[in-house]
Amino acid sequence: MKRLFIILSLLTASFASPGQNMVHNPGFDVLVSCPFSYSELNYAHCSEWERSTQGTSDYFNTCNVVDVGIPTNFVGYQAAYNGNAYAGGYMYASSNYREYLMGNLTWLTAGNYYRVSIHVSRAEGERYACDGFGVFFHQFGYGDTNISGPINVLPQIDYSGYGIITDSVNWVTLKDSFYADSAYKFIVIGNFQDNIHTNVQAMNLNNAGLNAYYYFDEIKVELIPQFLTATLSQTNVNCYGGNTGALGAVAHGGVPPYSYLWMPGNYTTSTVSNLTAGTYTLYLTDAINDTFTHIFHVTEPGQTIVNTWQRNISCHSPTGSAAVTITGGTPPFTYSWLPFGGTNDTATNLTAGTYTCTMIDAHNCVTTQTFNIVNASNLAATIIQNNGQCANTGELTMNVTGGTQPYHYFWSTGETTATIDSVAAGTYTCTVYDNDSCSVVSTITVTTGTPIIITPDQHNISCAYATGTAAVSVTGGTPPYTYSWAPVAGTTPSITNLQLGTYTCTITDANNCVVQQVFNIINPPPLTSSSTQINLNCNHVTGSATANPSGGTAPYKYIWSTGDTTATINGLNTGTYTCTVIDHDSCIEPVIVTIVQTPPISATVSHTDILCFGHHDAQASVTATGGNPPYTYQWSPGSITTSTASNLSAGNYTCTITDADTCSYMATFSIQDLSLPMDYVITDSTIDCRTAKVEAVHVSGDTIIRLVWLFNESGTDTSAENPVTHSFSQNEPNPIRLVLINQIGCHDTLSYNEVLHYWTVADFVYNPAVPKQNKPVYFTNTSQGGIVSYQWDFGDSTYSVDKDPEKQYQVGGTYTVCLTVTDTIDCTSTTCKTLIADILKLVDVPKAFTPNGDGNNDILFLRGFSVQTVNMRIYNRYGNMVFETDDMAKGWDGTYKGQAAGSDVYAYVIDVTYADGSKEKKHGNITLLR
Repeated sequence: MKRLFIILSLLTASFASPGQNMVHNPGFDVLVSCPFSYSELNYAHCSEWERSTQGTSDYFNTCNVVDVGIPTNFVGYQAAYNGNAYAGGYMYASSNYREYLMGNLTWLTAGNYYRVSIHVSRAEGERYACDGFGVFFHQFGYGDTNISGPINVLPQIDYSGYGIITDSVNWVTLKDSFYADSAYKFIVIGNFQDNIHTNVQAMNLNNAGLNAYYYFDEIKVELIPQFLTATLSQTNVNCYGGNTGALGAVAHGGVPPYSYLWMPGNYTTSTVSNLTAGTYTLYLTDAINDTFTHIFHVTEPGQTIVNTWQRNISCHSPTGSAAVTITGGTPPFTYSWLPFGGTNDTATNLTAGTYTCTMIDAHNCVTTQTFNIVNASNLAATIIQNNGQCANTGELTMNVTGGTQPYHYFWSTGETTATIDSVAAGTYTCTVYDNDSCSVVSTITVTTGTPIIITPDQHNISCAYATGTAAVSVTGGTPPYTYSWAPVAGTTPSITNLQLGTYTCTITDANNCVVQQVFNIINPPPLTSSSTQINLNCNHVTGSATANPSGGTAPYKYIWSTGDTTATINGLNTGTYTCTVIDHDSCIEPVIVTIVQTPPISATVSHTDILCFGHHDAQASVTATGGNPPYTYQWSPGSITTSTASNLSAGNYTCTITDADTCSYMATFSIQDLSLPMDYVITDSTIDCRTAKVEAVHVSGDTIIRLVWLFNESGTDTSAENPVTHSFSQNEPNPIRLVLINQIGCHDTLSYNEVLHYWTVADFVYNPAVPKQNKPVYFTNTSQGGIVSYQWDFGDSTYSVDKDPEKQYQVGGTYTVCLTVTDTIDCTSTTCKTLIADILKLVDVPKAFTPNGDGNNDILFLRGFSVQTVNMRIYNRYGNMVFETDDMAKGWDGTYKGQAAGSDVYAYVIDVTYADGSKEKKHGNITLLR
């Protein structure tokens, strides 16, 4: 009969109307009997509500005035939010004690959204306020009176975002919405967090208890048929700076009636108009306070900007013209000219007068522009001249009348201003253009005085002069000239007895034209001279000499004993040559050069021969004489550039010696190798799968006095015996090095690979070769030899000793699988191969099982792939947890508290963390059949 009731309730729930409260007794006002002192919330007193765990939640009603009365009761003072009753319970207490409210609902339908609101108020009599309020929906109710602490479930709604609820005077409304992923019949309200994860705040320090108590009233669960949205409309502003914008919204979904708020402006209608350009926000709210928000950007065209052009009546045109160019606005534009009625952007054949162009864009936005056409007079220009008496002091200015300003000037000198100055004597032309490109040309001839030309002469303080002198020779200008020297007094063209310093001579002609000449009298360093020379050598049959003077006063004169007068003389034979150097002040410095014949280069070579056969231990050195040092060296073969060479092998060598004059000499010699080779071979014999004997055998050549066997790269595994027996770690080639040492300490090294030949070889194949998703891999041993044991390493810290194992990987990836086999004489062989496991992360349980003891499907196991950690909980229809496991190998045998659970539908919750760190929560139903 109860199953029929559930089916009818589901049918009823599917027709729930928007805004309908699905809670049967939302305000706790429907009661069975008046509660007595410290009354529990259960069916004995409040209809449709009960406690969910051992925690004894309470029922308050105005019908009782003791302990659980309203407004005064055992934990404080509070009137009901609505009606005559409310419920309460401890949300936080010592030892993790909790109290929950569980209420009956009209069935919530899977696939719908619901809004949940709860009114809470803190009981002022308790010490603490807390957070952590949550709501858990369940199909069959959660009833477990064996627990008194937090219910171990994950609530669908978590009100922790509201923070700690401290208000004990008013009722605080907690709101949220959730998606029903299954059908639900019961609501459980309380704090599902333990004390560690619950935040508290001390409020009533007079109470020594460590508790937080809260009242609950008006519980609502309302169907949201569709999230609130709206159809929007927008009209932008037509003209720049206008107010023709409009916005509108038609609400859909949610729960009517709707309210509208437009900001800025505080408009409350569904449409708004007369808007200027800007940003506006719509706040749409339905009857259950769901909100929809949208931001509008009302735009306007760009400002209409008119660029104008006009041509007046002028030299080029008997009539005028005008034109407009538009940017901004909304094309296309229409044009209307007054007074003559033109409709284009350009008006022509205009007589003198005023004209107006009216422009209208596509949105009927109007802009006007006015033009004034004038009849310009003829352009005329003259040049006003100011001739200077001194050179380059003329000035010319254009005087322009008529035409249309502004004027533009183009002088034959390249200048573009109305006036030019510093003009020299000559003819000048200026072309003037007005704004209508009319032009006029003027030419004028300028006469100015000739320039004054100065030829200076000075003698510095030197070997020939104890003081300096300065003089000027003047031509040009208009004689006679006057002279003025500074800082010394002088009025003649020259002055003498000058000390170190700067002197200025100012020359003025008969027209008062002035020029200046500056002299800097110095005391130069004494005249000296060095020389460079090229002697006779391999590259030169004659020599040369060069005098290199410095100091004194340039320029310099040269007088050689050969009669030459240049700084350098060539074609000299051996002998002594003299050069007299004379500076500008007649100071004299002699230079003597002796040209000689450079002797040829010669060299001696010393060297050593090869000491150890085949080595490169010879040395050689050369000693050079003659030529013109320093010397450079080049050895061949090789790239040595010093007088000594080392690490030489046997062969012929040449050392080329070059001096500073690029003369060269070649010294040749030979390096001999008279030593004998140490000719040995290595023989071996296998003793077993890990041991072999090796021996060095002399064949010919030099004999040794000592040997060393090296059995590893680091040189820590050695032996000086011959022959020697050695155990090796692998049957593959084992590298051996043998160092041979003769009587004079020469070394030679032989290399050898010791291969232990035996017939045990590990190998295997696997199937499928191409990975299949979430499928096992089958391994087949194909090893050769008398194998007695197998050791498989699957690369994921799992192993097997089977001959042909099967492996199901849990995590996808690339794995290296190794097989080690052992034969009858305890020899081993190992081979490794790489495979790819294609594993899709997954966890699930069967939909049904039959724990009837027939050995078939008796245990319900959790199965999955790529699982790192997992927790599965199974609940009966009353919300009691009947089974929990964290181990996939541990399944449910269909019992609860040691008794066989009945045939029924059970709910499960799975929390899984996969190997890649991702997490998943799964819900579902399991059918137990007996």
